[in-house]
Amino acid sequence: MVSAYCGLVAGHIGNINMTHEDYQQIDKDEMELMDIKWAFASAVRRAKDFMARTGRTSLEGKKDTKYGALQTRVHSTNKTRQS
Repeated sequence: MVSAYCGLVAGHIGNINMTHEDYQQIDKDEMELMDIKWAFASAVRRAKDFMARTGRTSLEGKKDTKYGALQTRVHSTNKTRQS
């Protein structure tokens, strides 16, 4: 599946002989399933590339990881006017 994704990106997948009637016969649920498979293959490929680039062996984060900005380091740029 990953090789099919790479083929699509490279522009090697497609059938120029298909007509409009051929495309009308494609099942929408099958297309959605194929879309999910392609998205999954893309995510797997990106995860593998990320792990190879960063040297990680796992994508799991630490259990105590906190996301967001630290309130002590956030400075407000809004100044109130005094009339």
